Amino acid sequence: ADTVLTLVFNGDATVVAERAERLDGVERVEREGEKIRVFARESDGLLGTLIETGSQSGLSVRDASSLLPSLETVFLELTGGETTQ
Repeated sequence: ADTVLTLVFNGDATVVAERAERLDGVERVEREGEKIRVFARESDGLLGTLIETGSQSGLSVRDASSLLPSLETVFLELTGGETTQ
């Protein structure tokens, strides 16, 4: 299952999103203006890389968060099924 990193920069994050798409372990990237969401199987060091990429483009991070996959997410991915409630 994917870890989701969400970063909000102080400007247009297009450059960071484009760089993130080419990084190993990144499954997909979503961008909404100043915010990017990076879905990654391997997230070790990824946050630092994204912050550095933004900094090299003259951007600073206003907010950052990391969401690890839940047990339910992992179960659904492994079984391809749905939970019943």
